[in-house]
Amino acid sequence: MEYYNQLTVDEAIELSQMSKQKFYDTYLHTNVLEVHKDDGETYLKLDEFISHFPDVFENSEDSAHANKTLSFLKVIAEDIESMKQQLGMLQKTQENQQKKFEKIGLDQDKKADKLENKNSLESENNSIKLNKIIDKNKAILTKHQQNNETLVDTLMRIKPELKKLL
Repeated sequence: MEYYNQLTVDEAIELSQMSKQKFYDTYLHTNVLEVHKDDGETYLKLDEFISHFPDVFENSEDSAHANKTLSFLKVIAEDIESMKQQLGMLQKTQENQQKKFEKIGLDQDKKADKLENKNSLESENNSIKLNKIIDKNKAILTKHQQNNETLVDTLMRIKPELKKLL
C-alpha cells in the first residue's frame, strides 16, 4: 500500500459539487485524475484533486494546513523516490562488483570467499541502512496520513459553511 494524501472518489465528488456521472465522465473515465483501489475502495490523490479544484480550500481556515500538508507530502514523495534511486545505485554497484569479480577471474577459493563476504557485508549494511530510512519515512507517512484524515474530517465538517459562502 502506498502512503500519500488521498480521498475516496465519493468524497471527491462531494467536495467538487459535481454530479457523479459528470465527475466520472470528466475526470475518471478520461484519466485526468489517477485512481487506485485499496480494500475495495477507490481513492485518488488529494494533491491531484486540489490541482483541479483549488477553490475547495479557498475560503477555508484549513487552507494553510492543507498547503503545508501537500508540501510535506511532496517532500516525502521526493525522499521515497531518492531512496528508490539509491537502492538502484546500490544494486548496480553490487552488479558491477560481481562483473569485476568475474572479469578478474579469481580462481582461488580464498580470494573469492573474501570478496563474497565483503559484498555480503556491504549489501547487508546497505539493506540495514535502507530499512532504517524506510521505517523512519513510514512512521512519518503514517503520522501524516492521520493528519490527512483529520483534515478531511475538518473539510467535511466545514463543508456546509463553505456551501453557504459560495
